[in-house]
Amino acid sequence: MADMSRLPREVIQHVYGAKLPKRYGGFGETVLSLKDRALEELFLCVDRQVLLGSLAAVGSFTRLKGLELQVRTDREEQALDLAAMVSLPALKRLQCSFWGTVELRGGALLPQLTSLSFTTTEHEHRPAVAQRLLQAAPPSVSHLGVGGIERICSQPPPFAWVPHVTSLSCSSPAIIPHLGPLAQLQHLKLRWCSADGLTKKHMERLCGVSTLRRLSFAKTQGTSGTAALRRIQELVTVLPAGCIIEHPVWG
Repeated sequence: MADMSRLPREVIQHVYGAKLPKRYGGFGETVLSLKDRALEELFLCVDRQVLLGSLAAVGSFTRLKGLELQVRTDREEQALDLAAMVSLPALKRLQCSFWGTVELRGGALLPQLTSLSFTTTEHEHRPAVAQRLLQAAPPSVSHLGVGGIERICSQPPPFAWVPHVTSLSCSSPAIIPHLGPLAQLQHLKLRWCSADGLTKKHMERLCGVSTLRRLSFAKTQGTSGTAALRRIQELVTVLPAGCIIEHPVWG
C-alpha cells in the first residue's frame, strides 16, 4: 500500500477525487482506476514544487500503469527529474506536459514502459531537451507522443534514438519530413490536423513511409468536408497498399 501520508494535501485531493480549491480552475481532473485500493491510473496537474515534492510518494504506487505529470505554471526551465520516483515496475504509459526539461533514467526504472508522451511550450523548442529524453527511453517503448518539438525549424526531432517506435502521435503535419529514422513506424496520428491540412509536399513524404499501416486525422475548426475528402482520395493513391485512413465524420 502506498504511503499517502507522504503526499501533500493538494495531491491527496487529486488521488481521492475530492473537491479542489477554486484556484485550480479547470485543472485538477483526476482519472482513477482503483482495484483493491491500489492505484493504477493517475493524472496530476499541480504547481511545480508540489509535484516535485510528491515524486517519491508517487513512486510508491507500484501498481501504476498510467501516469501523467503536468505542471500548472507555464515557465521556462522547469525541470522534472523522474529519478526521485525510484521505480514503477508496472508503468506502461507516461506523459509529461509543459516541463522545460525531463530527465528519464531509462529501463531500470520503467521496465514495462510502452508509451511515452511529452509536450513542450513555445519557448521550450530546444532539441537537446527532446534528445536527452528520447535517448533515455527504454527499448520497450513502442508508442511515442510529442507536442511542440515538431515546430523546431533549426533541427529535426531526434527520432534516431527511438527507431523501434511503431506508433507516433503528434500535433502538426510539420513532423512528416522527419519520419525517416522511424523505420518501423506503422501508425501516425495527427491529433490536431484534418486531412485537408496536408500539403502536396507532406503527401510526397508520406509516400516514402513504406511501413505505414494506419494514418489518423482529427476534425479541426474550419475543416472543409469536401477538401478533406478530396485529400483522402489522393492519399489512397500514394500510401502503401492496405494503409487505413481514419478521419472523423463531419456534418
